[in-house]
Amino acid sequence: MEFRVRGLDANANVVSLDVSAADEEDVRGQLQAQQLAPLSIVALSGRQGRSCSRRAAFSLLLFSQEFHALLSAGLNVIEVLDTLIDRETYAARQGVLRRLAASVAPGDCPFYPGEGRLNSRGSAAARR
Repeated sequence: MEFRVRGLDANANVVSLDVSAADEEDVRGQLQAQQLAPLSIVALSGRQGRSCSRRAAFSLLLFSQEFHALLSAGLNVIEVLDTLIDRETYAARQGVLRRLAASVAPGDCPFYPGEGRLNSRGSAAARR
């Protein structure tokens, strides 16, 4: 299958690419090998005789605006993520948000796993 992928590289730049893989887990493995953090993975329709039902694309702008509005309203990051998880209708996106919340809760850096805990400025202390 073919997948269109958007991810973050080590410099926090957004990268878009098409990937051939057996399934979504295979795509995630390829991204991890390239040290990319996935933002979105979409199976391209019309491949291998399959027709994919088109679901609404993830809007990073809307997500960012909602995240900012909830933070500005006084919620902490974990409460914001929990709220966004509850509002999300797609199970795959809920899973991504749950993994993000689980990694943020103890103070680990979700985009640089194994790099250490976040300091008060939001950067990984081990990266200094």
